[in-house]
Amino acid sequence: MTIPKTKQDIQISSRKKFYLTNYKPAKLIASSNIKNYEEVFQSKDDSIAKIKRDLGDSFTKGYIKIWLIELNELLNLRRPMTESQITFSAQLVVDEFFNLKISDLTLLFRKILSGQYGELYESLNPPKILGFFRSYLNERTAIAAEYSMQQHLKHKQ
Repeated sequence: MTIPKTKQDIQISSRKKFYLTNYKPAKLIASSNIKNYEEVFQSKDDSIAKIKRDLGDSFTKGYIKIWLIELNELLNLRRPMTESQITFSAQLVVDEFFNLKISDLTLLFRKILSGQYGELYESLNPPKILGFFRSYLNERTAIAAEYSMQQHLKHKQ
C-alpha cells in the first residue's frame, strides 16, 4: 500500500473511493433511475473522459473492467469473456467511447441485460461488446439530435 504524499494524492484517493462506492455497477444496474435517454441527457454524471482526466487512465480502465465483469457475471453465459478479453474491451471502451457518461453505461448495460441488442448465443466477446456500444451510441446520437430540436422549438415558442 502506498502512502499518499500530498493533499492532491489524498483527494484523488478519496475520489476513487467515492466512485467505487457510489457508482458501483451492480448497484446502478439493479436500482437505477436511468431508464431512458432523456434521463441520461439530464444526468450530471461524469463522462469516461472526465474520470480519466481526474483519476488517471489506469483507474478508468479498471472501473470499466468492473462494469464488464458485472455484465459477464449477470449474463451467466456458457462462454463468458476471459480476463484478457475484458481488459482489451475496457481499453477500447476508454479509447473510443470516452464521451459516454456513467448514466450511459447504466442504460446501455440494462439494455444488454434485457436483450434489447439481440440474442447473445451463450457467449460474450470484444466484438459483441463493442457492437453494443456502437449501436447504443448511434441510437443516443439520433435521439439527442431529436431531443435538442424539441428543446429548441420549446424555447422558441
